Amino acid sequence: MQKKPRQELAAWFRQQLAGAEEVLLPDLARKAVEARRDDLEFLQAWYDDTIYPVAYGIGVQVCAETRVPRIEHDTPSPVAATEGVPRRRWLDALEHVGDRYLRLGEMTKADLLRAAEERERPALTELHRVG
Repeated sequence: MQKKPRQELAAWFRQQLAGAEEVLLPDLARKAVEARRDDLEFLQAWYDDTIYPVAYGIGVQVCAETRVPRIEHDTPSPVAATEGVPRRRWLDALEHVGDRYLRLGEMTKADLLRAAEERERPALTELHRVG
């Protein structure tokens, strides 16, 4: 059975580190890359082993930058999904602070805290009524 590329690379590192008193990991990592650069079989196996997680991770990053998370509450176990709404729209929403309205994306920490206090007062009143 042939080793997977990560196992093969780990074995290479173990061999290089055997008996070494001191290691400069950045240099050793560069040496590992150089040692495998022309090994097309290794590179194909490495690609096959790593491309999906890398592509998925990039997709997650792009979704996080461009989408607003949405939780589906009507399913037996809530699952996070992404709604096709650009995140920028949420930052453009207006929130009442003191005597004016401010865009969420432009609010300071103090503005956010004041807005939260304004929302909390009526919510506490409703909680007392319900109780």
